[in-house]
Amino acid sequence: MLSSSTRINKIIIQQLQQHELEYECDVDPNQIDGEVVYCYDERVNSLGIFAGCTDEELTLLFTALIENHPLYWDIALEIAKLLPTKGYLVKDRLQLDGWTVDFCYHGFNQMLLAYLGSSKKYETRIIELLDMIPEDYRDGLFLACEALNTPLICRKLMEKFTQWINADSDYGKGTGEMHYLVRFIKLWETTQDTKLLKEFVRNVEKSSRT
Repeated sequence: MLSSSTRINKIIIQQLQQHELEYECDVDPNQIDGEVVYCYDERVNSLGIFAGCTDEELTLLFTALIENHPLYWDIALEIAKLLPTKGYLVKDRLQLDGWTVDFCYHGFNQMLLAYLGSSKKYETRIIELLDMIPEDYRDGLFLACEALNTPLICRKLMEKFTQWINADSDYGKGTGEMHYLVRFIKLWETTQDTKLLKEFVRNVEKSSRT
């Protein structure tokens, strides 16, 4: 019988092949049963490679995040993107009540926060967590923000990005969070208040120059 890691990697490879993306496999010396599937093709972030997976396959992929299986970061992100729409498959394992400032956001646990994008009832929790979670641990939370994209979340993100940039002139350069800012601005151009967005962009550009 195949191990869970082997089955997970088999699903990943199958989807990469279907989307004609090159990949390679290597062993992570820090992990038991630690073979990792790597894909360095930038298109992996835009093709929705796991959207066509069955519920059974998605359950295995989500389990990989929950149990911190060895995964290539960009692959893990693509799996997490489906938590807002398909995370109900593993909802009982997500421990939603434990997502507080004391929650361990290391490894892939931080990506589980993407599930909060599944319902507007989590809007307040998302806003609270934007005040709590430190830089470089916000990937899942940002995915939840993208999924819901409510006016309140938009305003909170604008407030926080302004605060983070003003506090650190090099904000986001080492963590990739500036990439999320660019994505949010593109999303807001067609979904949020235009006047508010223009003012926010002017403030960000002004802060970046100082």
